Amino acid sequence: MNLHAAGDVVAQNGLATVAPAVRDEPVHNGIAEPHAALRYLDKQPLADLIVKASTL
Repeated sequence: MNLHAAGDVVAQNGLATVAPAVRDEPVHNGIAEPHAALRYLDKQPLADLIVKASTL
């Protein structure tokens, strides 16, 4: 999963085009610190992925 937020110059949309097993997932991290790790870590798509992986 490739989480990416508007304004984040590091994490960008489009990784799925070069890595088909990856899913691009847009999230909203706000304007102040769009690349802050804690802003990504509290997103529901990531939590869902962790739960799914822990039940395999």
